[in-house]
Amino acid sequence: MGDRGRGFPTNCPCGARVSRRTSKTITNLGRLFHSCPYGNENSPHHLFKWTYLSMVKENEDIKINLDGLQRASLDTIKGLQVCQSQIETLAIENILAAVSLALSKTRSQD
Repeated sequence: MGDRGRGFPTNCPCGARVSRRTSKTITNLGRLFHSCPYGNENSPHHLFKWTYLSMVKENEDIKINLDGLQRASLDTIKGLQVCQSQIETLAIENILAAVSLALSKTRSQD
């Protein structure tokens, strides 16, 4: 989790590294969460976050990044098509220039 507070947390505001744990309480048995090793239910200044909430935010960020990559990819493809068209135009112009030069040499020899 970066400065934005999204995704999987890595550090508590106190600076300690957080870890992923499994709840052993009756009401949340087996649920995964991230927490500070120094925190408890009575210390609101230490990190506690259910893992599924982190996953939702992480997936949202991935989707945004993928959408951006897709747009960039389409822009790159369009740019490549323009370059290919320009190369084809230059190749034709090069051929025409060579033919024109050959014709002018032929005419000058006559």
